[in-house]
Amino acid sequence: KYYIDNMEVKPTLSIDSKSEMKFPKMGSYYFIGTAGQKAFGRGDTVSRAHLSEAAYYQDLEKILAGISEAAEYGQIDIETTANGREQFYDMWSKAKTGRSPYTPIFIPWFIDLEYSSDSMTEKERAGLSKSVREMFAISDDEMKSNYTKEEKLLIEKVKQEYNGQILTPGQIKWRRYKIWDKGDLFWQEYPEDDVSCFLQSGRSVFKEITTDVTKKIPL
Repeated sequence: KYYIDNMEVKPTLSIDSKSEMKFPKMGSYYFIGTAGQKAFGRGDTVSRAHLSEAAYYQDLEKILAGISEAAEYGQIDIETTANGREQFYDMWSKAKTGRSPYTPIFIPWFIDLEYSSDSMTEKERAGLSKSVREMFAISDDEMKSNYTKEEKLLIEKVKQEYNGQILTPGQIKWRRYKIWDKGDLFWQEYPEDDVSCFLQSGRSVFKEITTDVTKKIPL
């Protein structure tokens, strides 16, 4: 809608509603549905479908069944944040092992350079706690000298797996801040690999298992 509204020569629309646009001269249309519409797409012919945050659909399989028929000769893109080991996890696992018509594409947070303390505005920084602002003010050299073992392993992993990309001190600062803010959900909301991102919301209720006999509960 923004693109059309700012065109000098606007296309003719026979339908222009909140959820649908139809271009009669081009014989094409664009429409939006919600995940609550379980029969969405059935009976239509779709050349390209985009399913957003699909892991959070209540019945992904049923919705996808209808879309798959509608877009039999088109393209389906499924984009989502992980949501535990539910239906989407099974779809992802099948795609990774070549047992699915879909091509798996994993996108980690660190390829977007906006996820860095260096990209935050003064206004955004001003809204943070004093301790976070102090951490952001640490020099790059001091930050590098204080990397944790886990952060060093991540930096090395990213360098090896992502064409030599080097995580910057600003990115590590941003990561520390978000882990403080999100806790365990950081790895789901800002994934670093396609294993840990599926574990967080489906993690075990048992935090630790110990073999220390002194902690044994008498039967």
